[in-house]
Amino acid sequence: MRSILASAAIILIAFLSITFAQSPPAADADRGAQLAEQQCLRCHHPGGDSPEPEQARIAGQNAPYLTFQLQALRAGARPSETMNPIAAELSDQDIADLVAFWSAAEPKGSAWDGQDEAAAERGRAIFADGDAAAGQIACAVCHGDQGQGVADLVIPRITGQAPGYLTAILAEFAAVPDFGMAQPNAMHVVAAALSETDLDAIVAYLASQPWGAAP
Repeated sequence: MRSILASAAIILIAFLSITFAQSPPAADADRGAQLAEQQCLRCHHPGGDSPEPEQARIAGQNAPYLTFQLQALRAGARPSETMNPIAAELSDQDIADLVAFWSAAEPKGSAWDGQDEAAAERGRAIFADGDAAAGQIACAVCHGDQGQGVADLVIPRITGQAPGYLTAILAEFAAVPDFGMAQPNAMHVVAAALSETDLDAIVAYLASQPWGAAP
């Protein structure tokens, strides 16, 4: 599995280096809304704030990150049984329009109930301050003090993200040794060093916050 993901990462590097060098098409958010109704709402739900813990919340996610992910999924460089065939049918114009719609959507998802309070407090401490003894950098260094992300650096909003999705994507980051790009490589270093307990704690903290909390 690791070798498959590593090979996919190499494909991703080549594909995205070409794609990001090109000028993106002018976006039409209204058309993006129509495409979203056809392609996205069954899983991500109206509003893009899915109540399903395994489904990523996408309303209000920053445009560069959404673009990056859709291009990676379209290329098959990020494996997903559900999203690969959907993204494979998207043109550059489709991606631009969908991103324009979803990035402008207001994030309204509530916090996820049932998070362990002690774990969430441990996660908050790691998120805000890191853990020097364990060699863990604070998540806030890259993702912002409220987990709002940094669009210009293609760093996503994570506060309030779905807990099942967070767990899965952190495992994905931990499994791939080299994406060939600074941001995901940094996440590999962080995720690979996390104990299962600390990974669960970070997820519990992020999930205990509402998706609409970050500016």
